[in-house]
Amino acid sequence: MVAGGYMVLVPVGGALSLTLMIILWLGVRGVMELFVGFRFKRLRVPMLLLGVLNIVLAILLYSTVPWSALTLPGYILGASFLFGGIVAIMGALHDRREQAA
Repeated sequence: MVAGGYMVLVPVGGALSLTLMIILWLGVRGVMELFVGFRFKRLRVPMLLLGVLNIVLAILLYSTVPWSALTLPGYILGASFLFGGIVAIMGALHDRREQAA
């Protein structure tokens, strides 16, 4: 409620803080995906690519924070969710093939 109230009362500050949280989230998620990609054989390459993509997106977003806080987070999250969904579907199809065999 406090964060929502802050965003209603100070929209620019709210957009900036939301952008900073997205940067942090993308960076942590990218590092975790790299860790999983290096540790497991299953879907190694897609997980490594997704981890690198999320880290690059976090860096891109961080480098343009003051000017892009109102529009860019939507594009960045959209790209991250799109590629994350593709990797999840690939994992599900891989599991389905293993169960059938």
